[in-house]
Amino acid sequence: MNRRVPDVVAIGSVAVMLFALVGLQSSQSHAQSVCQEGCNPSPRTCDRKCSKTQVRHPETQCCVAKCCVAKCCVPKPSPPRTGSLYVRANVEGARIYLNGRDRGRAPKKITGLKPGKYVLRVQKGTALWQGDVWIKRGRTTTKRAEVAEPGLGKSLGIVHTALKDIAPMRFVGLTGGRFTMGSPAREKGRDKDETEHVVTVSGFEIAEAEVTKKQWATVMGRDPSWKFGNSGNTDNHPVQNINWYDAIEFVNKLSRREKLSECYAVNGTGVTRRASCTGYRLPTEAEWEYACRAGSQTAYGQGVDESALSRYARYGKGLDDGTVTVKSLKPNAWGLYGMHGNVWEWVWDRYAAYLTSAQTDPVGPPSGQHRSLRGGSFFWAEGLRCANRFWNGPGDRFRFIGLRVVRRARRQP
Repeated sequence: MNRRVPDVVAIGSVAVMLFALVGLQSSQSHAQSVCQEGCNPSPRTCDRKCSKTQVRHPETQCCVAKCCVAKCCVPKPSPPRTGSLYVRANVEGARIYLNGRDRGRAPKKITGLKPGKYVLRVQKGTALWQGDVWIKRGRTTTKRAEVAEPGLGKSLGIVHTALKDIAPMRFVGLTGGRFTMGSPAREKGRDKDETEHVVTVSGFEIAEAEVTKKQWATVMGRDPSWKFGNSGNTDNHPVQNINWYDAIEFVNKLSRREKLSECYAVNGTGVTRRASCTGYRLPTEAEWEYACRAGSQTAYGQGVDESALSRYARYGKGLDDGTVTVKSLKPNAWGLYGMHGNVWEWVWDRYAAYLTSAQTDPVGPPSGQHRSLRGGSFFWAEGLRCANRFWNGPGDRFRFIGLRVVRRARRQP
């Protein structure tokens, strides 16, 4: 049987429904306000099934983006992308250099550094410390630098002579020491392959001058040198027009002639260095620069400027002008002649970028296509600085390339 709902009940029901509707709208408004707080969600309703990216808000039961409940829309602090370095030193006023860049005086905190390895050098005058430091994201690395005077070494004078009765080759003894190899960023004419790094070398003996034409011919049987039109053609001029393999053959033959053990094992174009040999060999790049600097840290070994360089070096001449006789110009502070100019000098090392960390008796990389040359020549005015580096293929011969010989020290004072 059908029964009619009383009017009062109907009116009451309508009132309840209107009240519920108003409450629902208020809830929806509140939900929208809650959901939009701290983020910018897309429009949402309360009367539909929530999508996979939504959840029901615990207060309003409306479908809201998950981020509104999890509050992931609220920006979170980004993780730090850089780190810091705090440097202290055992002396006041020491300057801090990071990858060669001046960063002020210690103690100091350096911020905003990208994570990774840096070369740290702390220096005051000639006293220095150098090493690698690692910067980590969001952290401060602390380093105390023990700055100390480098052991710059000294000359012992003439300690040995080879080819005594024919074409004497005299050797200067050098004590071992520690020095900064390469050049500072401010040095005039600097090249990018001269990164500064601290090197320690053991004592060794080095020929006071370049190998002469007569010395070469005595050992090898002939003189391969280019015949210049104007000068450079006497027995006492430096041998030139030799390649790196020629130089290796010469020092091995000189060792045998002097009844000493050879320093190189040769198999075709493969050459292996014997560290324990007693004979003659090519200097390493580090040994050569150590000898050239003779205790200085200036661009030229004598500490002189370019205006006085002509008293020590033959340079800036034409290709047909040639070399001068060895020992005809002034020696450096350790009694070594021709460390600048006259002829480029082959060294042992393969040419490559320097390792930036501190090194002891480095011998260069184990592989590479080119061999290094040092010292400059009569032909170019450039390339005479102690730190300057040049390279050629080991089979290349030129009229401005020669060599100088070293051997290991037999004793140290």
